Amino acid sequence: MKIIMTVLVVLLHVSLLTGQTFKRDTTGLQTLKVYNGKKLYKITEYDKNGNVIFSRKDDTNEGGNIYLYSISYDSLNREIFSISARSGSGFDITQKVYEPMQEKTYAFILDSANEFIGYYLGEATLEIIKNFTTKEELDNCLPVKKLLEGKKRLEQIQWFNANQQLIKKVEFEGKEDTAHVNIYEYDSVGKRIHLNSRQVGSMRGALDYYSKYDKRGNEIEITRVENYTWNGRDTTEKMVFEYSESNKKLKRTDIHFRKVSSYMIYKYDRHNRNISWHYYVTDVEKPVEINRFKYNKEGQLTRMLVEKNGSERFTFNYRYERKYWPK
Repeated sequence: MKIIMTVLVVLLHVSLLTGQTFKRDTTGLQTLKVYNGKKLYKITEYDKNGNVIFSRKDDTNEGGNIYLYSISYDSLNREIFSISARSGSGFDITQKVYEPMQEKTYAFILDSANEFIGYYLGEATLEIIKNFTTKEELDNCLPVKKLLEGKKRLEQIQWFNANQQLIKKVEFEGKEDTAHVNIYEYDSVGKRIHLNSRQVGSMRGALDYYSKYDKRGNEIEITRVENYTWNGRDTTEKMVFEYSESNKKLKRTDIHFRKVSSYMIYKYDRHNRNISWHYYVTDVEKPVEINRFKYNKEGQLTRMLVEKNGSERFTFNYRYERKYWPK
């Protein structure tokens, strides 16, 4: 079910930073640092083209995981390599290969049986990565070098139409056995209107996602339909969106089992930047979560305040640094 849940998360994702912009030039490299209070929470580094090339995130809870990512690109700004590491787990490397109308993703493996991807080191991973803060450190560490000496296994193939729109994605498990297939459909103006997501093999199942748009091109409804019922109940889920005359998203309503289960209210400043959203669940008068955003004069996010259940509060401060490439 991992792939189906990934699809669902992507479709349900709502950008919290709709007002955030990054102003970059052709010579500068920008680093974004996010602090949870005074503690460094996340580092994101960009190349001169605005591509993310490195990130580190430390869980907010004491003793939480550390997540590291490194991404490399070709001359067309297409991702070709990605390296990830997580404390308590290990290292993973993927490679993307591009062909006409097609993209293939491979995973590196050490396992001679060709069954397990990556390099599992368990708790030893923390000692290796705990002080890493740059792309170079992750790219050149010993476990990554060791994994690059291993074999590659095909993990995914994507097909595109003449408009470079994704029309089919097949993901594999084990020894390149087909595990999951997504089929995408678009309308005459290029808007995605249908996604069929199905698993094959022992975990058979299917989901359909249907999207509707208003005359201005705003997505106003996403419907998720399963091919079975749960205890005889209709498992259809739906999200409905409302917009202002200037196309700003004002409200999202979530519907489960044909009843409203939750909704989200968005607010903006005079520069059309999202300054807050309030999340409510049915039958609870006050919001269960509030996120508030502040920006600098360049439109960059500088602070995010998170309130949960009226008691938990977190403050994330964003700081931007710029380095320069030699001419």
